[in-house]
Amino acid sequence: MYTIHFLHKKLIITKEVTPDFASARVIECSDLENFAIEWIYNFFQNNSQEDTLVFITANMDEMLNHLGKYFKILNASGGLVINRWGDLLMIFRNGKWDLPKGLIEAGETPEVAAIREIAEETGISGVSLLFPLAQTYHAYEIDGLWHLKKTFWLMFATESDQTPVCQQNEGIENAIWVKPELLRELLRSTYETIRLVMTAAGFKNSFT
Repeated sequence: MYTIHFLHKKLIITKEVTPDFASARVIECSDLENFAIEWIYNFFQNNSQEDTLVFITANMDEMLNHLGKYFKILNASGGLVINRWGDLLMIFRNGKWDLPKGLIEAGETPEVAAIREIAEETGISGVSLLFPLAQTYHAYEIDGLWHLKKTFWLMFATESDQTPVCQQNEGIENAIWVKPELLRELLRSTYETIRLVMTAAGFKNSFT
């Protein structure tokens, strides 16, 4: 199953209907030739209370690739860093608590890009990869052009005792180490994709 986030809305591509979709608009799309991108554009731009659109298809990967004809596809990478005391590295940007991330540059792997973004946005270096966490998708529109960003999330560890220094020219207002017991308060103001990353890292109880 793929979930594409846009503000408070979700576009889900899946193989079968589940009880979780009881209140969602569900569209069966067995033939991509009959697929209408206007359904998605209208859904994202509509201010109604409807917040979930579900496409049922046997070919989820094909459907996701098909969207690439209508969206500018971007690949990004980000990291959740834990230090020797079990604290987590977070940043505050655009009124939300977030994790360091950014676009993958030419020739970079997701790991290399995430390490670079962590260092640039927080000043924390010397991180070591533990394991991949998740992949998230979100859509946004700029000057009439729709973008679809896929973000690779990775878990890192560091022995560093550096104090984070935020990259202010990227709109980052704060960068701090957060104790897990304090996550609940911070995650009241974050993105759903960040909650998915925290769940993958085993911190779901911090916000549920």
